[in-house]
Amino acid sequence: MNARLKRLAIGAASVTAVTAATLGVTSVPASADSCPATKLCAYLDTDYRGVPGTVAGNNTNLLQYTKFDNAVSVFNNGTSCGVTIWNGLGRSGTSVYLPRGTGYANLYNQNRPFYKNIASNTWC
Repeated sequence: MNARLKRLAIGAASVTAVTAATLGVTSVPASADSCPATKLCAYLDTDYRGVPGTVAGNNTNLLQYTKFDNAVSVFNNGTSCGVTIWNGLGRSGTSVYLPRGTGYANLYNQNRPFYKNIASNTWC
């Protein structure tokens, strides 16, 4: 390869690396690393930020817990199955199923019926 083509190839690789690094910063999905295994976690901020409120098992009244009553994001870190959440007490109203390892990073934009209103849940 002649010197000019070599410089162009290096320049293009550098631009590609910088572009990938920049895109990686803005497009990396949010992580719920703070959610303990076996738990359903509710956060008061988007993108699973902050200390989560956690529950395990089936619950007919999650509104008694501040973080579920005011949830802005929610994540299922169950280890064996999914969880269904409801916006009504006693598993009533609108429901959505969250497979394990999934969640909503922004309930206001992604699933508004549950924004500041995760009222009950059941597993599996």
